[in-house]
Amino acid sequence: MRILFLACLRANTGNSTTAQRIRSHLEAAGHECELRDASAVQSPVEVANLISERKFDAGLAIHVFKAGRFLLDNGIPFGVIFGGTDINEDVKNEEKFWVMGTVLEEARFAVAFTCKMKDAAAKYWPQAISKIHIQPQGILTTPNVSFDIDTFLQNSGMMHIAAHIFLLICGLRRVKDPLYLVEAFAGGSSDRLVEGCSLLSGMKGIRVFVWSSLVQQSTQYLLVRLDQSFITLMEFTL
Repeated sequence: MRILFLACLRANTGNSTTAQRIRSHLEAAGHECELRDASAVQSPVEVANLISERKFDAGLAIHVFKAGRFLLDNGIPFGVIFGGTDINEDVKNEEKFWVMGTVLEEARFAVAFTCKMKDAAAKYWPQAISKIHIQPQGILTTPNVSFDIDTFLQNSGMMHIAAHIFLLICGLRRVKDPLYLVEAFAGGSSDRLVEGCSLLSGMKGIRVFVWSSLVQQSTQYLLVRLDQSFITLMEFTL
C-alpha cells in the first residue's frame, strides 16, 4: 500500500519524532510511506495533485486540523492522530473546531495517545467516539555507556548534597510547561516562595539553572540543556 503521511516536521519536536517512528513501522510492515511536512502545504489543491500524481492508496495525518484537513475530499481513505494542540487549543476556535469535526466524520479512524485525550475528543465530537482508538506512545533510547551521572553532577558543581534525581526529557517551547514540577515538589503552596538564579557550567553546551525553594527544608532544582536536547534534572533533599 502506498501511504501519504502528513505531519508538522519542525526539528526536535515530538511530532517529528513520532512521525518518523510511525513511518519506519509502516515501511517495516511492507508499505510505502511518503512523509510530507504539513506546515509547508500551501493549499488542499497541492495535496490533491500530489495524490493524483503519486497514486496514493491511503492517507495518514498527525494533528486533525493542521494536517488532517488537507486529506478531505481527496478520494482516498485516511486516518488521523490527535495532537495536543487539537484538544487543548484548536477546539477554542470555532472555524477550526468545525473543520476538525468534518475531518473526523470522513476519517476511517482516529488515534489518541491517552485515555484522557480520547475522553476529551469524545466530549467535543461524540459522534466520532466509535472511531477513536487508544494507542499509547512508547520510547526508544540509545544509552551512552560511558556517561557517568556522578561525574556529570560533580562537573556541574551539584555534588554537595545527597539527592534523589528525577529525569524529565522535553522540549522547551512556550506552549509547554515543564516547570510545573517545581511547584509540585514545592507543595504548591502560595506561601512557599521560589527564588531563581542561573549558572553556566564549565561543560561545553550545558546551561544550568538552579532554583532554591524557601521551604522548611532545602530544595534545589536543576534545568540542564544538552545541545539540541533538553534535560531537566530536579535535585532535592527530603
